[in-house]
Amino acid sequence: GLSYYPEKRAVLASFRNQCAVVSIDLDTKNINWILGKHDNWPEHLRDKLLKPIGDQFMWPCYQHNPRYTSQGTVIMFDNRANGAKMPFESRPKNYSENFSRAVEYKIDDESMTIEQIWTTGDEQGEDPCYSFAMSDAWRLPETDNRLVIYAFCAVLDDTLTEDIMDETKRSGDDLPYGGRVVEYAGEQEVFRAEVKDPNEIIQWEVYGGFKSSSIYKP
Repeated sequence: GLSYYPEKRAVLASFRNQCAVVSIDLDTKNINWILGKHDNWPEHLRDKLLKPIGDQFMWPCYQHNPRYTSQGTVIMFDNRANGAKMPFESRPKNYSENFSRAVEYKIDDESMTIEQIWTTGDEQGEDPCYSFAMSDAWRLPETDNRLVIYAFCAVLDDTLTEDIMDETKRSGDDLPYGGRVVEYAGEQEVFRAEVKDPNEIIQWEVYGGFKSSSIYKP
């Protein structure tokens, strides 16, 4: 994912498998900062790592589509694939414990700090949706609401795994699932659409999305 912020001549680049989002100066091509876990970065990049502040904070992992908002914050979809654990870390959580979320951060380029200012939830919750690939998140310009697009909601089952080498369990790829689109006004959910086959015969996936006033030409 790429996003351009003209006010600061900066480009956001998402490195999904490194669980990192990098801000790059468009003119100098230098790295401004790195949003991601602090583990295992080489010495010459460690001073680029953002420092978390605030009482509530969680790093994203295997994220999609980070973008600057009109407020200068950064919003993205945090897939949290593999239990949000990198390949070199310990084994991921059980499949049924996973969840995905949207998250928005406020970043101070001068102090090199990052604060989590909004999220759909930092734990699984009562109505979890685990979308380990694709998906999208927006801050809407007119209403200031957040629009979150879950590509699909995987079946959360202990008999499933994301590990292709685990022959004791099956993959969730052959099970029915569908996408979910939710709009939030602050913490309140104001719109929801479930995109799925009611007969559970085929799978639906929603790669990304946006909000439009009309599908017809004015």
